[in-house]
Amino acid sequence: MIALVAALVVSACGGDDPQAEAGAPDEQADVASADAATVEAGTPEEAAAILIGCESTVADGVPAFYSSYFRCTDIALDGDHVVITGTNLPPHLSYYYGEDNAQFEAFDFSRSDEYRPNPNQIAEQMFVIRVPIDPVATGVTIDEDTVNLDTGDATDYPFGAAGVALDGVALFNPLAAPGDDIEDERFTFDSNEGHPQQQGAYHYHAVAIGPLAVLQSLGLSTSMTPGEAEIELYGVMCDGTVALGAAELDGSAVETELDLQAGHVHDLVDGAGTVLLEDRYHVHMAPSIGVEPRGLTPEAQYYSTCDVTAR
Repeated sequence: MIALVAALVVSACGGDDPQAEAGAPDEQADVASADAATVEAGTPEEAAAILIGCESTVADGVPAFYSSYFRCTDIALDGDHVVITGTNLPPHLSYYYGEDNAQFEAFDFSRSDEYRPNPNQIAEQMFVIRVPIDPVATGVTIDEDTVNLDTGDATDYPFGAAGVALDGVALFNPLAAPGDDIEDERFTFDSNEGHPQQQGAYHYHAVAIGPLAVLQSLGLSTSMTPGEAEIELYGVMCDGTVALGAAELDGSAVETELDLQAGHVHDLVDGAGTVLLEDRYHVHMAPSIGVEPRGLTPEAQYYSTCDVTAR
């Protein structure tokens, strides 16, 4: 394994640096096979065919929010923290795996003339994220001073891994490396809306297909299209902030007022009416929702603790 967690924790995205060193996984994952003629769209089987090599372990006592939705990682309970450990290898196809990898797919230039790949390749990156069960709010004001897509604010999530998606992929903050623009970097995202930085750490900054494939594989949704899925849960940030999509966790419409990063606080309830997280700050990563909708991960850290370390 290539343990480069320091890159996940402290490196900015910087995906367009032509001098970036390329890395590649040491082992090729086995690609799940599915007969396209017999797999019906919108079924768990369709999603399972996309989730390649997604192996999970969940220890006893892990809160239901994590055991019910998160996959492709090892999840344990340590006192007042949920500990999520992963390799950060995306369990789906990507151009950034490289042509010699079984999970390689060609870059999709058909999306627009502006799309182009960055020079980096995916490398295995071990990470451990310790999410507080009962996070404490910092009292940060979510306004134009703290949500501005500019780097260097004391309230920003750290560069590198700042959270984890349902499919085990790192969630980065929505900021590009100094001198770059995240709206420009979007054009380097692969078909699953992710890309690697210089050390090979693959990640999402925005809505993505992989987490929705997890929900469909669990039978909780029939769509992997952001904005159309019945449930859109993308992941959790290191401080305990939850990243949802265009609806609440139970599939209901987003009705209460949102702040500048499309966030608000209330109980997170599942489809059966069970409260999984009480009074939890969460954001809606949806291009159609919010005061200035962008569909990006949160920028300002709402809760006090962000603990991402090497294994």
